[in-house]
Amino acid sequence: MRLVPLLLLLLLPAAAAQSSVDASTQARSLRRAGQPTEAAALLIEARRAAPRDEALAGLLGLCQLDAGRPAEAQAVADEFPGYAGREPRLRTLLGRLAEQAGQWDAALQHFEAALAADGRMLEPAVEVVRTDIAAGRFGAAVTAAARVQAQQPDLGRRLASDAYVAQAERLRSLRREPDKLAAALELRPDDLALAERLLDLQVGLLRVADARALAARLFPEPAGHAQARYWEGRCLAAQADAAGARRAFEEVLAADAGHAGAALELARLDVEAGDFEPARARLAALVAAESDVSRRALLLGLAEEGLGHDVAAEAAFRDVLAREAKNGKALYHLGRLLVRTGRAAEGRAMLETVAKAGPD
Repeated sequence: MRLVPLLLLLLLPAAAAQSSVDASTQARSLRRAGQPTEAAALLIEARRAAPRDEALAGLLGLCQLDAGRPAEAQAVADEFPGYAGREPRLRTLLGRLAEQAGQWDAALQHFEAALAADGRMLEPAVEVVRTDIAAGRFGAAVTAAARVQAQQPDLGRRLASDAYVAQAERLRSLRREPDKLAAALELRPDDLALAERLLDLQVGLLRVADARALAARLFPEPAGHAQARYWEGRCLAAQADAAGARRAFEEVLAADAGHAGAALELARLDVEAGDFEPARARLAALVAAESDVSRRALLLGLAEEGLGHDVAAEAAFRDVLAREAKNGKALYHLGRLLVRTGRAAEGRAMLETVAKAGPD
């Protein structure tokens, strides 16, 4: 008879673990159904038997956030001070709380840690995009949206669109600069470098009609066909017409196979679409001018990282920084890679440098 109590004691941990799994499964279903309050009530009860269960805690905190109870979510997070473990939902909770507090780099570190633990999770991947947008890192947001698009195409495209819209809003404050460059060009009408700087700025500010008019004046057909199509491609890309932009850049290469700008733009489109192998092949074949070397290396790093080649990606990002020590995009992407691969101190230092420099 003494064996019965002993057997019960042995079975209790297994029963508690099964209860936690059941509660977690039910709560996730309720949360997906738009019932975070009911899910939270179920998890609170389950945690009485497993108060240190990290998965239950993380899911509870996320449900509390969904239910509009940030104080309760913070209280859950406070039970795990300085948490640096691998439970993806707890790291996602900590990331969302940091995001709400405007702590962009801390939020991204938690989201990337969640994805390193479980790369199939959609929530932290989506939050990386939203955090990048909130931080004004629009290029990084579009790149991160491609990761979401691999799982949920419509959602990924919508997030990329959100990034472009947010960038357009941010750029409103810069509207007067093209006018000053246009005035300078009137005084130096034969300065092609100045003209292309103005074109680049007009495209970046989505002043596409102005850019098209200037490109037509600078590069009349047929002599200027390649450059005319290149700038048309840039205009189409600015309008989020990736297919049209791709056709234009391919026309450029058909007319001038050595046009590095068009090849780089095609590689960028490949990276943003998540087509990392074609991007890497294109970049490997590219003979870049000195002015394009850093951009080529940056895109190569993004392609290698997308393929899961962290060593090659790190080497490419460091190559950029060897040429341009303050290159914000290289610092940002290398910093995130280092955090994700366990070198948090160096990675955080790079991310802090980017944050201090302001949005890209």
